Amino acid sequence: MPGPDDLVFLSAAVQGRLICSRKLSPVELVRACLERIERYDSVLLAYITVCADQALAQAREAEREILSGNYRGPLHGLPLCVLCG
Repeated sequence: MPGPDDLVFLSAAVQGRLICSRKLSPVELVRACLERIERYDSVLLAYITVCADQALAQAREAEREILSGNYRGPLHGLPLCVLCG
């Protein structure tokens, strides 16, 4: 299993397969993304708004759904970033 720094560089397809197979938690993936944002965004200034609490809450909900057998498809549990400009 890749480490937290490596998770963010996996393709969405690989992340989705790992989540589906329960080898990766949506919460773990969101935390890895949030940690990376916190570490580098003061230099990159890539984000206007980061909804960390909401992202973690939604990741927990996705994890509960997946663990209870309600997997919705390959994007279920993946974090999302909206780019503008």
